[in-house]
Amino acid sequence: MLTAELDGMQLLGEEEGRQLKTGLERKVAKDAELSGQIDRKKQAIAWLDGIARLEKELKQLETQKREQQVRLEAFAPRQEKLDRANRALELSGEYASLTSTRQAQASDRSALETYLKELPDRQKAAKEAEAAVVVAQERLKARKAELESAAATIRKVRELDLTIREKEKPIEDAKERLSSLEASLAALRTKQTDDSTSLSDKQNALKKVLEQLDEAKADERLVEHLEGIRERFDALRKLHEAFVDKHEENKQAQVQAAEAEELYKTETGKLESRKDAFEKSRSALTQKQSQLGEILEGRSLSDWRESVSSLTAQNALLEDAVETTSAIVESRQSLEALREKQARRTSDKTAIEQELRAQIEKQVALEKEIGYLQTQLILLKKIEDLKEARHQLRDGEPCPLCGATEHPYATGNVPVLDETLQELEVRKAEAKSVNYAVSEAKVSLARTDKELEQIASSQIERTRTIEELETKLKRFCEELSMDPDDPNLHDKLEELQRENTKALKRATEVVQTAEKMEKEVTKLKESLEKAKEAVTKAEQKTQVAAFRKESAKTQWERMKKEAGNLQKALDDSVTALLEELQMFGVEKLNVENLDQVLAQLTERRDRWVSLQKERSELERKIAELTQRRGQRSKEMEKTEEDLAEQRRLYRTLLKECATLRRERHRLFGEKNPDDEEERLRTAVTSAENALETIRKNMVDKIRELSELTSKIETMEKTVSDREETLGREEKTFLQHIRKSGFEDEKAFKAAQLFEEERRTLSEEAKRLSDEQLALATKEREKKEQLDSELQKRLTAETQEKLEADLQTLEAAQKELQQKIGAIRQQLQTNDDLKHKQKERMEAIEAQRKECARWDRLHELIGSADGKKYRNFAQGLTFEIVIAHANRQLQQMTDRYLLIRDDAQPLELNVIDNYQGGEVRSTKNLSGGESFIVSLSLALGLSQMASKNVRVDSLFLDEGFGTLDEESLETALETLGTLQQDGKLIGVISHVPALKERIGTQIQITTSTGGRSVISGPGCVKIK
Repeated sequence: MLTAELDGMQLLGEEEGRQLKTGLERKVAKDAELSGQIDRKKQAIAWLDGIARLEKELKQLETQKREQQVRLEAFAPRQEKLDRANRALELSGEYASLTSTRQAQASDRSALETYLKELPDRQKAAKEAEAAVVVAQERLKARKAELESAAATIRKVRELDLTIREKEKPIEDAKERLSSLEASLAALRTKQTDDSTSLSDKQNALKKVLEQLDEAKADERLVEHLEGIRERFDALRKLHEAFVDKHEENKQAQVQAAEAEELYKTETGKLESRKDAFEKSRSALTQKQSQLGEILEGRSLSDWRESVSSLTAQNALLEDAVETTSAIVESRQSLEALREKQARRTSDKTAIEQELRAQIEKQVALEKEIGYLQTQLILLKKIEDLKEARHQLRDGEPCPLCGATEHPYATGNVPVLDETLQELEVRKAEAKSVNYAVSEAKVSLARTDKELEQIASSQIERTRTIEELETKLKRFCEELSMDPDDPNLHDKLEELQRENTKALKRATEVVQTAEKMEKEVTKLKESLEKAKEAVTKAEQKTQVAAFRKESAKTQWERMKKEAGNLQKALDDSVTALLEELQMFGVEKLNVENLDQVLAQLTERRDRWVSLQKERSELERKIAELTQRRGQRSKEMEKTEEDLAEQRRLYRTLLKECATLRRERHRLFGEKNPDDEEERLRTAVTSAENALETIRKNMVDKIRELSELTSKIETMEKTVSDREETLGREEKTFLQHIRKSGFEDEKAFKAAQLFEEERRTLSEEAKRLSDEQLALATKEREKKEQLDSELQKRLTAETQEKLEADLQTLEAAQKELQQKIGAIRQQLQTNDDLKHKQKERMEAIEAQRKECARWDRLHELIGSADGKKYRNFAQGLTFEIVIAHANRQLQQMTDRYLLIRDDAQPLELNVIDNYQGGEVRSTKNLSGGESFIVSLSLALGLSQMASKNVRVDSLFLDEGFGTLDEESLETALETLGTLQQDGKLIGVISHVPALKERIGTQIQITTSTGGRSVISGPGCVKIK
């Protein structure tokens, strides 16, 4: 498919590509030339637009200047007002100072008048404060005298209150003790009454318990004998359980005897059946073996298999030979067809080249004619544009443009443009058609050249293929002993192939049938062995069943005898126990009611014990109650005496406290001495505070009077001094305002403006001035720019003419750029095809290499029976085994190294380092050397275990006797190393040196009768 795709890629020819690139370069140069003309036209148009714009801006600036002059004239009155305000502003600081002095003088005069008015009131207030201080001092003296007179009475009352409080605590304590004694006496009396009632109840209960004990006097013996009775009951119960178990075992023994009898009958039947099956299998095996011998016709199955392998190989060889002869015929036919196709394509190429030359000549002629017509059209357009100049031409006078004295178009004989334009369009259409024909011819020529190249390549490939096939066929013919030049070789090969196929088919059928029958024979042998094993097992099972039958019968008889003995012992035990229990009123006893009888006896014993405990408890409580009543009577007598004494003491304390209260009431009534003393002290403190407040008020009034007097003196002096300063400042200010152009202070104040109004007028004046300056600057700059642009004189043409020429040039450039784009696209497409063609050729080459690799692999490991591949795979594994074995061999000897045989890859040779690296066969090694090599191979093979299977045990049977002492030592050290790595090494040998080196040994000793005895660790005699 890749080859077909490659054949379909049609590239441009070298000449065609070169012409396209040359045409592209010319058109790009033409495009650059047009771009330059367009830029010059655009610059000229922009120059004319700039001059017009500058002239327009100068006119606008003239208008703005006139408008700005009108605004200046209108602002003149306000400008005068602003100037007067600015002059007044220069004197505003001095005027502010004068005004401040005037205000301070007026303020001080007003304050002086106020101070003089306040002076009489301040003098009167000072005198009143001094009189109030004298009154407050007298009031304080009276309050202190009252506090001193009441102090003695308050002290006496406090002493009485303290004594009364001391008496109240003993009274409370006596009252509490009195209440406690009365409560204790009442509680003692209540408890005494309760104990008397309880004592009577306990005595009655004791009488009833004694009566019950007398009635159950026979149960007293149960306290001592109940545990023995319980043990006798347990023994009787166990004896009954043994009897039940034995009875159950007897039943099971009877069932087992019956089952053993039935099993014996079943196994006997199975034994007869297994014997019949064994005889049938042996008969069938004999018959099948006879049939297999007839099919093999006296030959072995391996001979037939070798015949199949040989015939298969010969059949494959014949198939390859037949295919090779067919391929040679097809390749020769294909080569002849390629030669015919090459002749046709060569003829086509000659015709295409002739056609291409004719079209190129026609193309050149048309391009010249088109150029001539375009030049003529341009000249005609120029003549038409010089219409006004033609009317000014005179015969014999030189032309102002070209200087010619002949003027063929002066009289109005101007050629018509339409005819030339139509002829130009016709020639362009013809040129386009010719260009297309040239392109098609080039494409066809390139396609033909490509086909010729491919045909030549295919011819070479076919020739090489034929040579390879003929070489291959020659080799096949040598193997088949046939003549490769025989004209009837193909027919003979096919005939030989049919005969070989027929023989192969028959041999294959024999092998398949024999293999099938051999499998059946194998299955019959397996069945015979299984039948034999089944007969043996059936005989064993029959013997086991007979033994079980006799054993079960004996067991059943023994169980019946043991059950009878247990029944008799059980009856004797029940009779003896019933006689013992009759003293407790038990008349009936059997195994089923043992628990019931024991429960009754236990209840009677527990009741007797409970009554004894209750009797003891009642007697103890009666004694306690009697003793407690006597003690409580003594406590009641003592409590009554204490109560009488406490009542007497309580009355005495109440009487003393009442006397003290009456004396206190007489002296001070119900008043609290602390509150009264606090009241008097508060009155003294209030008088002192009032005196202090009045004294401070007097000091403040005197201080205020002094301060007012000082202020009046200071203010009178200040007003007098400022009056002189104010006169001087007013005179100086009047002089200054007159110098500034103001008649008086009133005119100065009228010229002053508010700051916001003055700032607004200043900003407006500044704005008008800035506008005037900006207009003058812009006018100067625009005039300079206009003069500079006029000096450039980029063109003398009008703007309309320039714009028309610009449109014509842009249209021509657009058409030219489209052609350039088309050529570039054609060249880009050709480059893409070249890139794709290269990729396809690389892919074809990669596939060709891959196919060659697989062909080589087939030659190396491919064969009809898989023998090559098996040998190859086995050789890889054999290499790994040899590598492991050489590592082990180098530990035992440095002389030999194992290698594979070059002729027989699965055979071994050794390199003898002691003989200069000579390669020797393993067959001529000595016994000890063979043992060392075999041991290394065994150890290497043990290391070939997979990740799931490990070879941890290795047994060596004999061979050590062939080793000398050094080799034996080396072999044992190697085996010791393996043992340290965790492997189990077993050595079977009679060499004495091994007995000394190996600690763990199993000895085999021969005995009489052809037997041997095994002894050693882990060996136990089976009895």
